Amino acid sequence: MGEYQDGRAGRPSRPLDIKPDSRHFLGMKLTGENLQGVVTDLRAAVLYSISRSLPSRAPDDVADAIAILVSDLLEVAPDATALGIGLGGRIAEDGTVCSAPFLDWTDVPLRAMVESRCNLPTVVQNDVIAFTEAEHWFGAGRGLERFAVVTLGAGTGYGLVEHDAIVSNDDAGIGLVGHWPLDPLGPLCPAGHRGCAHSVLTQPAITAAVSSGVGRKVDYAEALSLAEAGDPAARRVVDDAGLGLGRLLAAIANLTMPQRIVLGGEGVQLFDVASDAVLEGIRRDRDPRAADLDIVTTPGDDVEWCRGAAVIAIQTYVLGTAI
Repeated sequence: MGEYQDGRAGRPSRPLDIKPDSRHFLGMKLTGENLQGVVTDLRAAVLYSISRSLPSRAPDDVADAIAILVSDLLEVAPDATALGIGLGGRIAEDGTVCSAPFLDWTDVPLRAMVESRCNLPTVVQNDVIAFTEAEHWFGAGRGLERFAVVTLGAGTGYGLVEHDAIVSNDDAGIGLVGHWPLDPLGPLCPAGHRGCAHSVLTQPAITAAVSSGVGRKVDYAEALSLAEAGDPAARRVVDDAGLGLGRLLAAIANLTMPQRIVLGGEGVQLFDVASDAVLEGIRRDRDPRAADLDIVTTPGDDVEWCRGAAVIAIQTYVLGTAI
């Protein structure tokens, strides 16, 4: 990048940069119904995306579907270096899916199954960890020593980077933040917890509550639209969820003191629709002397998850080791 003189004695430094188009990577997001994939460059810029429905959740059928999607993506990037796959669940270091409730999987050797079909180096990782690493290396957390990530969608996810490294252990992927209590009078979650993040913040919880309130079945987008339009039942449900989100953000800030909190996931629009309630929830649980929270939202589309999976593949290639 040329020479750089910082005013000190000695020869000027010569900063280096990568050539983004020198390598390409594939990233995939796996859910219980769909598979989406992207091609990125070495800076994780998405160059192409494609999605397919899964024929079933059977591991062999899913691995076959991944192989077909890899073949499609290789037509765009035949020189792809590696593949990253992200999914909700607990993942072992060898790429075995220890548990994935959305797929009804236990101990599925996904990495080995995919590599045997695709002949492409593959890394499998929890999707929230992958999303957090994407923000760490290339997103809103870049250059920060400490930041947190919260994802909203079918579940509630949480990631933390401390001392410029992600915080993780064998419990990552269980969805522990989903059990965080938010409303002592709230609904029960499947585990029997009253008013936890899972029962207050997730898309299924919000759509079920709004559907009950308006007397007909609605999806998440319509639930938020009804709230914006002033429907009393939808407004109450969405504001209750926003209040819970604010309390969760306050708890994260109080306990980990991040420089920034990044909100993502397909349910992230809740933050905008219920912004007043979110701020009220933060105010309730934060000391008035505390600094305002630096909160950044991301677009919330499936491509974000795929990009995160590609970043895990990029890290594995650059660092020479899987996370």
